[in-house]
Amino acid sequence: MEQNNLYDKEIWDSGYKNYDFFTAGDGDPVKQYILANIPPVSGTCFEVGCFPGRYLSVLGQKNWILNGVDQTEYLPSMEKWLKSLNYPTANFINSEFERIDSSTQYDLVYSCGFIEHFTNWEEIFVDHLKLVNPGGRIIITTPNFTGLQGVLHLFLDNENYFRHNVKSMNPSKWKRLLEQNGFTVLDKSYFGKFNFWYGSQPRPYYKRFCLFRFMKLIPFLQKIIFFDSKQLSPFCGVAGVKNKG
Repeated sequence: MEQNNLYDKEIWDSGYKNYDFFTAGDGDPVKQYILANIPPVSGTCFEVGCFPGRYLSVLGQKNWILNGVDQTEYLPSMEKWLKSLNYPTANFINSEFERIDSSTQYDLVYSCGFIEHFTNWEEIFVDHLKLVNPGGRIIITTPNFTGLQGVLHLFLDNENYFRHNVKSMNPSKWKRLLEQNGFTVLDKSYFGKFNFWYGSQPRPYYKRFCLFRFMKLIPFLQKIIFFDSKQLSPFCGVAGVKNKG
């Protein structure tokens, strides 16, 4: 199979060993986006790239039946954690997403920070859609490395920047793909107001200094930047419902 993944499995697994599982907090903008776009009645959900389960556990609290796929060898430990919380679980597939059987469909399919790690991101996006029941929902979010956010990542977080396919971070393209595949778009937006997150990587002293000073400025900037935009928001997302018939 052609290698389309910009992030090697070994890099993911190096951060997952001895991982301390947790549920996304109320201040997490991705959690807020998911909860704002899920159906009013729970059913079956499937997360693509589901480890470490911080959003699955949010849906478990809402009594969704939890399913997912991830290629990490630590997936069974996440499933054990979810079961320890008495959340309803069904099937967790330890595999590359591209290799799974798409014949089973779900009431909610979502991924948070997945498609942007692939060169063939449009194929990966459409593969998500195949898993959705008629009348079911799709939610896809990624970081936003475009606009001013992209400039900041390129300068202060360049190793992390180049592990992401910035061309994939485009809600307008996502909207077109949804409509071309029989979905009605419920939302497409940039969200999270203004913030900046960065990956762990070696940095020369001047970049460490700039990053330190910039992060000190963020609480002040958040007081004056209280709107969402392509330039400044750290995340982007799309939500849709699969048309029946």
